[in-house]
Amino acid sequence: MKTSIRKSAFLTTVVLLVLTAVPSFAQQERDVIEVLRAQIQSNRQALVAENLGLTSEESEKFWPVYREFQAERGKLEDRRIDLLIRFRDNFDTLTDEQAKKLLNDYLKLADDRNKLRKKYARIFAKILPQKKVLRYFQIENKIDTIIEFDLAKVVPLAE
Repeated sequence: MKTSIRKSAFLTTVVLLVLTAVPSFAQQERDVIEVLRAQIQSNRQALVAENLGLTSEESEKFWPVYREFQAERGKLEDRRIDLLIRFRDNFDTLTDEQAKKLLNDYLKLADDRNKLRKKYARIFAKILPQKKVLRYFQIENKIDTIIEFDLAKVVPLAE
């Protein structure tokens, strides 16, 4: 699992470097981000499949719900990318008002992520044993923690 998670983290770091180090070039930037996000999602799904230990019956029920969860999660990731782009684009001229807006948007995003996790924890609990639901969210948390760590390394502090 460690190697696959590291591969996902590397791809995430590439996305973040594109976001933070390069001046905005709109559509090209979005295209690169989308390709890398698809690779990250593929790696994420492979990690889940490799480590969750689903029976064939559980798999039939789990994967459609997983895809729904990831689709909703992707919308939140779009918001995070937009937040990072706004921070990057205004970094040198950031006003207190812009900083306040960025912080409020960041906190709202964190709340929305937790709401989504809670919603899907209940849904997954209807189709999987509770231990596997816990294991699934542990796997997701490990992947997310590595991504957040890599994000923290490349995004500068506001000045």
